[in-house]
Amino acid sequence: MLDIQYRYTPEFNQTIAVQPDGYISLQIGGDVKVSGHNLNEVRDLILTKARTRLAAPELTVILKEFQKPYV
Repeated sequence: MLDIQYRYTPEFNQTIAVQPDGYISLQIGGDVKVSGHNLNEVRDLILTKARTRLAAPELTVILKEFQKPYV
């Protein structure tokens, strides 16, 4: 689960579950593949998508939950 918070456009804030195929679906930019990336890289990917609709987006990505390893 990722919590995405836009600083100046809170109407686009959302909490998203990463799908089994590694994608998330953003309100503002569609689907983004996030598997295999760290939080900074995910933030950059989301910013790239958000720039198609927002002039200068600022956002924060927070990891809310993660799948714990099990044996």
